[in-house]
Amino acid sequence: DYFDKIMGNSEVRLALESGQSPEQIVNQLQAGLKEFDRLRQKYLLY
Repeated sequence: DYFDKIMGNSEVRLALESGQSPEQIVNQLQAGLKEFDRLRQKYLLY
């Protein structure tokens, strides 16, 4: 599915299809973003 490719996975599409609000979807994704940011910190040069 093209939407899944743009978003990187099917998580957002499935959330939208299940009737979740944009706010709920953003809140769901925040945990993953925080973990990514934590992991990337040790690789930043500047």
